[in-house]
Amino acid sequence: MVLQQGAALTLSGRTLPGVKVEAGLGETVAGAVSDESGAFSITLPAQSNSTAPQTLTVRDPSGATTYTNILIRNVFLRGGQSNMELPVVRALDVDNQLQTSADDGIRLLMVPKATAPVPQSAFAAPVAWRAAACDSVAEFSAACFYMSKALRRKDPATPVGLIHANWGGRAAREGPGTCRFVLAHADGNCLALAVPEGMSPTRVRYAWADSPVVNLVDGEGMPAPGFELRIGG
Repeated sequence: MVLQQGAALTLSGRTLPGVKVEAGLGETVAGAVSDESGAFSITLPAQSNSTAPQTLTVRDPSGATTYTNILIRNVFLRGGQSNMELPVVRALDVDNQLQTSADDGIRLLMVPKATAPVPQSAFAAPVAWRAAACDSVAEFSAACFYMSKALRRKDPATPVGLIHANWGGRAAREGPGTCRFVLAHADGNCLALAVPEGMSPTRVRYAWADSPVVNLVDGEGMPAPGFELRIGG
């Protein structure tokens, strides 16, 4: 694991409701009391650069969890599509790159791919930091890994943490709930739609998108507000 230097560190988790939780990193210790749901958040002060492995311990009345071999310097979150996702194993000079990839000063973490309709408080699957090595680097983002190698060549004493959160583009396919723009015009108190053949809409939305096309006006020439209408109900 690599933690960001020069910024306060926030540790969040869950335990029993109303219990004291302490966290210690090196000689720094901080604590908090969990809320009625058992959630807690502890903030440790900013840490300075450290290439010597540190130990983080989080404890509550039920016991303690310890994380070892922690370096402190710079952490880079890389999120992109196919170009950023392209793994080292598919890049040029792959054999040589993998053979020379071992570097304990580069730590890698890959975020599992998962979709969700609302923000999540946890990853979809367990994650773990891994030191750069042939097996951990092979499926990692080539652009991200090569950047870290360049940083390490410039300053070999500086640890680098990399978080791979890339997801290449997928084929565009329509499914249930897909919205499409269609031509429409007002006819008295009715709204007439030019619906393509084979399409069976259940709702009509106007001025609903993040960047809406607002071109419907009322009898007085004033723009109509956004709305949603159910068809046939």
